[in-house]
Amino acid sequence: MKSSSHSARSAGARRLELLKLIYRRVDEIKPDAANPRRHSKKQIRQIAASIEAFGFIVPILIDRDGNIVAGHGRWLACRYLGFTEVPTLCVDHLTPAQACAFRIADNRLTEIGTWDDRLLAQQLKDLSLLGLDFSGQGSHRNNVQLGRFGRNRTNVWCYPGVNSFARTGAEGNLLALHPTVKPVAMVADAILDCSARGDIVLDSFLGSGTTVIAAERTGRRCYGLELDPLHVDTGLHRWQALTGGTARHAVSGRSFDDLAAEVGAADAV
Repeated sequence: MKSSSHSARSAGARRLELLKLIYRRVDEIKPDAANPRRHSKKQIRQIAASIEAFGFIVPILIDRDGNIVAGHGRWLACRYLGFTEVPTLCVDHLTPAQACAFRIADNRLTEIGTWDDRLLAQQLKDLSLLGLDFSGQGSHRNNVQLGRFGRNRTNVWCYPGVNSFARTGAEGNLLALHPTVKPVAMVADAILDCSARGDIVLDSFLGSGTTVIAAERTGRRCYGLELDPLHVDTGLHRWQALTGGTARHAVSGRSFDDLAAEVGAADAV
């Protein structure tokens, strides 16, 4: 038995040595129509966001004919991002039956894992603390100063909310798109209080894009972060409706509407 196990490990080691990372054109790689795993539009956009943030660090596994063995979601995300090449590993030592079994195991094994809530909470806390390093050492701007510049503030700010009786306004029913939409006028006033025209306004929890709209109306530039693709879409559509402009992807230069349409077509296949 020991000899048999040792032989199996040696054979596996030899196979690993033969694997080579090769960049291939996206259009040369073929998805498996029989793949039982389905990827929603939301998941494809989340994978795309991960690739943009961390790089493409998990290659796509293919067989000798260029068919995807594992990595359909990453392949769809790269198409969404407009990439022309992706890193691949050819696992041609697997039989068709082994490739099918591996595809199922690769997806299923990640589903049955569990989290250590304590360690996860600590790591998320550490990451949030690291984010504070971006606050810089610059002085704060105060455009109010007890009414010195004509702007006055009390301790209570009163603005009509989107959850009032008139839920549907000029932008439609925003509550149907995001559960806690903030009044644009309130955010615009906050921006006017502490920044100058042309300044950069950072919103690391962008949500439905209210800060983008407020910055546009007050002549500021908004840099925002948002993880939920549906909320990103909401913010982009609000900005496009306000300005008449077209939001484009920074890497591919293509419009987000075109990319979304392509993802929708791929999702329907």
